[in-house]
Amino acid sequence: MIIGVTGLFGSGKTLVSRMFAEHGYKHVDADKVYGELLDTRPELLEELRAEFSEAVKDKVDRNKLKKIVFGDKEKLKRLNEITHPVVIEEIRRLVSSGNVVLDVPLLVEANAVDMVDKVVVVICDDEARIKRLLEKGYSREQIRQITASQLDEKEKIKYADYVVDNSGSVGKTREQVEKIIREA
Repeated sequence: MIIGVTGLFGSGKTLVSRMFAEHGYKHVDADKVYGELLDTRPELLEELRAEFSEAVKDKVDRNKLKKIVFGDKEKLKRLNEITHPVVIEEIRRLVSSGNVVLDVPLLVEANAVDMVDKVVVVICDDEARIKRLLEKGYSREQIRQITASQLDEKEKIKYADYVVDNSGSVGKTREQVEKIIREA
């Protein structure tokens, strides 16, 4: 069984994915896969350097790259055209057997829903989500830009087999995840 966990920036995808992992699911974090590929694939680095030279020297400065693409839809689209196929290919390799939970912020946007058996969309009220992100050091502008680059929560829910509301306590979120595990 492959469970794809998605949701808006700061909704609690990683928390929910870790809860699945506590029940024996192999946890694959798409952001970590992305970071590892940036460090290990010279051809990817070269392609990114050609397109985003101000953010790529010997390695990708992910903070500079974020500043370039979040706020410019065309540049974000180009980044995704370069990176999504490579990341999806690697994730497909990693999930070839067993129970897996994929933590994939852009599961729907990357047209990767077909990689999973069930889609879990994590939702969270905006006030709680933004508060958590501010506590992690993100500015309101960064939060706005990153959230604006993602598909609207209502659209993501259209792809959901399950919705987990992470607006409340960790215990309430855990109850929802455990119910999915029993049903799935």
